[in-house]
Amino acid sequence: MLALAPAACTNDAARTSAVGPSSDVASALEQKRYRRVAGPIPTMPQRAWVERVEGHARVEVVTEATGRVVAARVLEEDPVGYEFGAHALAAVSRWTFEPASASQTFAYTVYFKFR
Repeated sequence: MLALAPAACTNDAARTSAVGPSSDVASALEQKRYRRVAGPIPTMPQRAWVERVEGHARVEVVTEATGRVVAARVLEEDPVGYEFGAHALAAVSRWTFEPASASQTFAYTVYFKFR
């Protein structure tokens, strides 16, 4: 399962296939503030998939007022060496969040887990 979350955890909606990873958008408070409305689900890095390693990446996200991501960068990933940051960044940079009254900058954590 891939769990996408701003800071804390709470399940919202799962998008899953029978054998592949899924996505849970999490954190009641942060989710309301920074709710993803469109974009691809991150893929599990190949090495992590083969070795059955779970992890996460924390990404700094900058959105314009429409909610479209205009910049993103990896702040941290754990464990290091499995490309969680690169896979999170590849997806997050193509996301759209709920529109806001102005551009926003915030941290968002993408969790990579198996069900």
